[in-house]
Amino acid sequence: MSSEDITGSACNSGGSGALFEPLAAHWRCDELGGREAGDSSGNGHAGVLSGGCAWVAGPAGKAALAFDGVDGHVQVGSRPGPDLPEEMSAFAWLLFRNASPGGYGQCVYGQTEPSGHGGQYELCVGRGKDVGEVTVLWNDVEVCVSRAALIEGQWYHIGFTRSGMRGNWICRVYVDGRSSGEAGGISADPGAALPFAIGRAGLYDGLYFAGAICDLRLYRRALSDVQVAALFQEDRQARLKLIACP
Repeated sequence: MSSEDITGSACNSGGSGALFEPLAAHWRCDELGGREAGDSSGNGHAGVLSGGCAWVAGPAGKAALAFDGVDGHVQVGSRPGPDLPEEMSAFAWLLFRNASPGGYGQCVYGQTEPSGHGGQYELCVGRGKDVGEVTVLWNDVEVCVSRAALIEGQWYHIGFTRSGMRGNWICRVYVDGRSSGEAGGISADPGAALPFAIGRAGLYDGLYFAGAICDLRLYRRALSDVQVAALFQEDRQARLKLIACP
C-alpha cells in the first residue's frame, strides 16, 4: 500500500484522528452515556438519542449504540445534511437482529422526508429475499445489493461507495473490507439533501433498525478498494473483542 493510498491515522479502537480525509461526519458512538452522539469530524452533525436506543458494550472497552427496532434512533438535527450529492463513502460497524426476508427491511441510516421518500443515501438490511442482504438506495431507487448475506447477532464492517458522475454512477457494497456487490451505469441521481438519522431513514417513522452500530463515517469521496481494506484492517483486532448486545 502506498502513501497515496493510505493517509491519516486512527481507528475506532483508540485514535483521535480520522482515517482518509475528508470526513463529512464521524459518529464514533463511544460516549458511554448521555443522550447525544457526537460528531468527531468537527462539522457539527451531532445527533440526539430518541426512543429505544442505549449505550452498550462495544469494541475494546469502548461503546456502541443499540437500537430496539421499534422507535430507537439518533436524529441528526432537523435540517438537511450531511449534504453529499456527488461521490461519497459510508462505513460503520454493525450488528443486526430480528430481520425477516422480503418487504422493506430495516434502515440502518439514511436521509428521507417524513413520507419516506427522497434523499441522497440510505442503507438497509433484510430488504431482499435473504434476511442478511445489504441494500443501498438513493432517491427511492435500490441501486446495489450485497452478494454476501449477514448473520444475525454477528458484527460486520459494512459500507458502500458512490463514484462516477450524474446520470452514470457506480455503487459498490463492502463487507469486512471486501467487495460484496457492484452496480454500474446507474442513471438515478441522488436527491436533494434531507434530514439524516441513524437507526431509521431520516424523518420517516418506520423501518427502524434492530441491532447495534458504532464508528459510522461519511466521506466526501469514494474510497478505493485498497483504502476500504485498510479501514477494515485498522479495526481487525477490536472486531475480535466485540461482544453481542443484549
